[in-house]
Amino acid sequence: MKKQNISKLKIVAVLVSVVLLGLLFVIYFASDLAREVEGRKNVERCRLLKVGMTRSQVRGIMKATPMSMHAEENITETWYFEGPHAASTAPHVIFDKQTGKAIKIICDDSGIQVLEKKDDIKSKSEESIPEGKKYGNVTPIKKELENEILKQLNKSAFIVETNILTQTPKARALVAWMIDPEKVPLMTENAYTCPEYSRGNHYSGPLRISLLDLTTLKIINTLDVINGRGKDKFDLPYRIKGNNWENYHNPDLSAWYKISKKPFTEEEWDNPPIMWLKDYNGDGKLLEFGLFDQIACMGIYTCCIGYSEKQDNVIFYKVDDKDWADYLFREKQKRPGEWEFEVDYRGRGGGLAKTKVKYNKEKECFETVK
Repeated sequence: MKKQNISKLKIVAVLVSVVLLGLLFVIYFASDLAREVEGRKNVERCRLLKVGMTRSQVRGIMKATPMSMHAEENITETWYFEGPHAASTAPHVIFDKQTGKAIKIICDDSGIQVLEKKDDIKSKSEESIPEGKKYGNVTPIKKELENEILKQLNKSAFIVETNILTQTPKARALVAWMIDPEKVPLMTENAYTCPEYSRGNHYSGPLRISLLDLTTLKIINTLDVINGRGKDKFDLPYRIKGNNWENYHNPDLSAWYKISKKPFTEEEWDNPPIMWLKDYNGDGKLLEFGLFDQIACMGIYTCCIGYSEKQDNVIFYKVDDKDWADYLFREKQKRPGEWEFEVDYRGRGGGLAKTKVKYNKEKECFETVK
């Protein structure tokens, strides 16, 4: 009887050992699989990073703590993230310690984003940006990621431009897209009348501006851009005379001529920057852009759209509860967030219109000063 009990105990012990070994194997395999999945996610997130991003922006997009950090004297600092087991290169980001911005990003063996001069750090990879967009503070999302965005939009959606917001702690981007737009070329490059100054060769159709979460590639909210005449239709240039287009975004254009730094010429310019980021509300950050609709030689519908950090939404920065204001955002600011200008309608059946406008930070809107 004792021998039988001992044999049973041995069998039980063996079974327990097998079960424990099996559990250990399952735990190890599950842990290993989780690390592999996380490694692959890190590679995908890494591809969203841009040269010139800050540490907080990198951390926000990667959503992971670096495995290790390595500092080279007081020059650079490298963050290493978990990568797939089979990969010979783990995702890592090299920062300039003086500026705190990324100067080199390596996600895997397939590609490197690098800025050659450490003393010339910008918020975008110059080589990946069409020449015109460099002057409009446009940092496009990689083209291969646009398909993920399109899945969330109207079936007839056409993405005109994307722009990563590099001056906000959250990983956000703006997406300008249209619904089944018509492509309207000018008959000739010399066929510019006043309305063509703001549209040139253009796309025409319903315009939408969406805010994108770069960590998940999910749309947060979308604005319908109803034009100043109440129609769900807007014209956006795809080819336009450079100096005409810049004139709307740089009201002090004459200064560019004086110092010979105007980026655009009188020649036609392909793919002009649409979401030309500026600081319209005076908070010191480039998070807003203007839209312009030149309806005649006198009269310009203008509006301001941008990212609200308070609401974590893309919003219209309204003027006296209206989306559109005549001339306002094409005029030079008197001081950050404030305008004071005149428009002379005399000789055209009108008078001398004087306007004073100031930004209300609490209400996140612009108000006319009486």
